[in-house]
Amino acid sequence: MREERGYNLEKIADEERDAALGNGGLGRLAACFLDSMATLNLPAWGYGIRYTYGMFRQTWPPPEGSIGSVLASDPCGRGGGCGCGRLSLSTLINGFQHEQPDYWLTFGNPWEIERLVVKYPVQFYGHVSTHQEEGRQVFRWNAGEQVSAVAYDNPIPGFGTRNCINLRLWAAKPSAEFDLQAFNTGDYVQARCDPPPWGCAGVPVARLSSQFVQPGRAAAILSKQRAETLSSVLYPDDRTYEGKELRLKQQHFFVSATIQDVVRRYKDSHPDNWDLFPQKVAFQLNDTHPTIAVPELMRVLMDDHKLGWTKSWDIAAKALGVLAVVVGVLL
Repeated sequence: MREERGYNLEKIADEERDAALGNGGLGRLAACFLDSMATLNLPAWGYGIRYTYGMFRQTWPPPEGSIGSVLASDPCGRGGGCGCGRLSLSTLINGFQHEQPDYWLTFGNPWEIERLVVKYPVQFYGHVSTHQEEGRQVFRWNAGEQVSAVAYDNPIPGFGTRNCINLRLWAAKPSAEFDLQAFNTGDYVQARCDPPPWGCAGVPVARLSSQFVQPGRAAAILSKQRAETLSSVLYPDDRTYEGKELRLKQQHFFVSATIQDVVRRYKDSHPDNWDLFPQKVAFQLNDTHPTIAVPELMRVLMDDHKLGWTKSWDIAAKALGVLAVVVGVLL
């Protein structure tokens, strides 16, 4: 049929750009999980981050007359055996690989379904305060920064079956748009706000002043950019403190949004019946990146749904499972 219409499958496949996922095993393993579960007719969902940029875009041949040397052979700092697939940030030698930013979403993604009504608040920084409610002491997290996680769904069809499961990816968006009144008065970058204990939008006031923002004033457009940074780059360089902080925030971002989504979906079907939760929900954590789900599930159950510590821990211990990726060599 394709040949009759003048199409060739191999030529069509060559037109699609390959996503720069590196050569690590975690992404392939997750993809295998999804394909297998769809094929086995299991009611499973996958969750992750909807990245804007991939690891790099490889161009070949390099620009004419380019010179340079190979930089950083182990940027992730794990000796090259972590399986993350990270390559050097830049190699610029005649006849060798030349890397450039890889913008995945230039033309959008025709397979994804944007779910603007499915979004959850994700919080960072701040402090914890204690309060009395109905004769018991409760703890409240007063966040210093909040972003919104917006859902984008991608259907995953099974092989030889009509079953199709879902891969839900989270995009980070600002929880509030910038101050239009300040913008219209010519204050294009800054907008007033009263900073909480950790500074406006979760950034200490001292740091704000060092970023060309007056103390006590938040950069509204910069705040939008800071929120969207969470879902911008796959595997950001973590050799600096800021890089390590961004990695941790990315992990908390998609874990928190995922747990809120799963708990909400469970409660829609089983309101006020937490005993069935471990029987109906099983989290499979792919390697160590999402293991922050353990304290986050505890926090959601205790703070948002008012369960006690013992009940929350019993649910978390039964519902959460960690898959440690082990690479074996057969000699």
